[in-house]
Amino acid sequence: ATLEFQNAVQAKPKNVEPVYLLGEAYLNQMLLPTAISYFRKATELDPQYAPAQLRLADLMLRTHNDQLTKEAESRIQKVLIGNPGDDDALLALATVRVQLGKIEDAETYLSEVLKRSPTNLKSAIALAQVKLSQKDVKGAEQVLKQTAEGSPNSPDAATALGAFYAGTGRLPESEGMFRKAVQLDPKNAGALAALAELQVRMGKPGDAEKSYKALATLPGTENTLAYAVFLMRQNRRPQAVVELERLSKENPKDRIARTALIAGYLATDKTAAAESILDA
Repeated sequence: ATLEFQNAVQAKPKNVEPVYLLGEAYLNQMLLPTAISYFRKATELDPQYAPAQLRLADLMLRTHNDQLTKEAESRIQKVLIGNPGDDDALLALATVRVQLGKIEDAETYLSEVLKRSPTNLKSAIALAQVKLSQKDVKGAEQVLKQTAEGSPNSPDAATALGAFYAGTGRLPESEGMFRKAVQLDPKNAGALAALAELQVRMGKPGDAEKSYKALATLPGTENTLAYAVFLMRQNRRPQAVVELERLSKENPKDRIARTALIAGYLATDKTAAAESILDA
């Protein structure tokens, strides 16, 4: 993808979109200085190009540096001049106001977004967090409930409300929302992981085991160790090693699975088996 975008930039160096997308490609490779340079170049080519301005602002806000926060605010304001109703820009501006300690302004911007887009989950979560910071638990719940009710088929909205309930100690309600999210989308990794962790917390190891097994079978590699890690946490080490052996055998080139198997062998005093893998 990076090569394709580089070719596009060379072909049309004054076209802002491929410059921005090249920055995104570098960002996905965690090459931050290079990515930032292309985002800056995109904003120089077209100061009104919202995606580049908002991406730069987001990266600046993550530093929690006062000077960069003010620069981020300036970039967001440029976007809002061209499009006063840009929801992403208003959400970013609310983040700026929170960092600057202007909580009421943040609530105003986020409420404005939700009036126009009641199912905007990012803004709902942000507004709920702002209300929680002000110890307005009922207000935070109301925001998330309205969003979940307005998006009855959204597993992410159900997961967000479930996370709120878990964080406020309402575990049965939390489990209900996580289960709903998984029913809506059985392959939703976030919902499955949240449900499994909650079931451990509630002292339901049998249910948690089923959830972690399902999580470990999802496509991709980021969750393949979930079930083995659960078994280790339950002090079922021999079973965990069997699972790790299976994973390593199925994916012999998976270095993460191999390293986990070595750790499993060491945890069960099978030093010779661990050494054998490393020698090989």
